[in-house]
Amino acid sequence: MSANTLNPTTYNNVAANTVNDAVLNAAAILAWRQDLNAVVNQHATEIDKKWDNANSPFILTGNGYQKLASGLIIQWGTINATGGGVTNQIVFPVSYPNACFSVSAVVVDPGGTTCAVDNIVQGGFQVFQHSGGGKFIYWISIGF
Repeated sequence: MSANTLNPTTYNNVAANTVNDAVLNAAAILAWRQDLNAVVNQHATEIDKKWDNANSPFILTGNGYQKLASGLIIQWGTINATGGGVTNQIVFPVSYPNACFSVSAVVVDPGGTTCAVDNIVQGGFQVFQHSGGGKFIYWISIGF
């Protein structure tokens, strides 16, 4: 049995030889839980401050973003591409202050049209649809 196995007769390798010992162990567990709750409640305000809307602004629309308290920014959007063989310029909803790490894009087309991302900068990127016009391209980007 491991050192901290909890069963009806032992807890933390302390045997409960009588009903009173078992009640005492239950009281110790209750006190531990109350101490843990006090610590969590003490720090909850700090956690709330980091994750409130003022520190994590967002726009939850088809072309939107979420800034996380860590500084990481996730952005997404969609465009109706102007045509096959044409490069479309995408402007991010907000520019990345430092760098854009990654952009992924897909074309919604059961016929198999593909696209490619190029020229990624802090303010946006270019996407090239290989064939067919009027297809929707969905994209997501991550940066800080």
